[in-house]
Amino acid sequence: MAALVFAGLALVGAAPERGNPISRISDGATASEYWDFVASFESNQHLFVRFLISNEWPGDASAIAVGRFVAADGKIFEFHNGRLAGSWTLGEGGKWLKVGGSRLDLSGPDLLLDIDKKKTGVQIHLRMRPGPRWSAGPELPETGVDVLALGAPIEGTILFAGMAEPLSVRGHVGITHTWTDQRESERMLRRLDFFGRDGALVLYLGEALSPDGRRAQVVSVERDGERILNVTEVTVAHGDEKSSELGPGYPIPKQLTVTGPGVSGVIHLNRMLVRHEPFQDIPLPFRFLLSSAAHPQRVWMDSRFEVRIEQGPSSTLQAQGNGIASVTFTNPLPPTTSNRHATD
Repeated sequence: MAALVFAGLALVGAAPERGNPISRISDGATASEYWDFVASFESNQHLFVRFLISNEWPGDASAIAVGRFVAADGKIFEFHNGRLAGSWTLGEGGKWLKVGGSRLDLSGPDLLLDIDKKKTGVQIHLRMRPGPRWSAGPELPETGVDVLALGAPIEGTILFAGMAEPLSVRGHVGITHTWTDQRESERMLRRLDFFGRDGALVLYLGEALSPDGRRAQVVSVERDGERILNVTEVTVAHGDEKSSELGPGYPIPKQLTVTGPGVSGVIHLNRMLVRHEPFQDIPLPFRFLLSSAAHPQRVWMDSRFEVRIEQGPSSTLQAQGNGIASVTFTNPLPPTTSNRHATD
């Protein structure tokens, strides 16, 4: 019922402003929202976390917190918490949520992520500061996406069972917040998010494809903490060469070519770090019910980019660096879409 309580606040004019990370889920029967964190640490480790609220399962506003940590040697550690309505907590004003031993605090200038699962040996305590700057992500009709951070500082400790002691980590994190009043699989067929860094320059590319073929995209660039580019009128071309590691209907491009006002570049999606089947996080009886509407797949790829930014008639900035691409499918692509090389 937590979503219904907060939705009531929105109806009387208390809906949060865009860029505010707090919960904004409505009481729609298939409404959902989620916060995604893509973190890269200085010691060549990565952490991918999602906190999700959904009204689509039985009852109102069930919640999941799930994460994958990729160690420097490629070993993958996982945590997972899931609770049905009434068994998790959304804090007053939607400023924090707690799902079992997983808590996300959205109330302050620092976002806090705490995972306390002593029985399974997982202890994660992270602090990140996204700052006041944000941008709209790749928004299709009846969806909202806030890019809360392109590369916010993140630090803390991570401990999983089998580790001798907690790891002290420091790095940067890309953060997005997504919400929709409708079933997401009916609004978004594929979503791609890329976060890259070259020294003081950070780059975000977001692209979304709807089931009926509509597209939304955005490119944002910051340097030394200042926004130098934010454009939505860009073209993202998926190269002819694709990986079929996820199976038929889930093509992963090996290269993206980006062109638009003031920006051009290439992103190479190189090596799969983590593959995730989101329905694995849902209790089996409900997984069966939802599978009639969606067959999702998700993957994170170690990637590299080269970009050229025109800052004026005689000022050009070139950058190249590494990053992480996240590709999410809610369903397989239709054959006509999968085979259209010019744009897919």
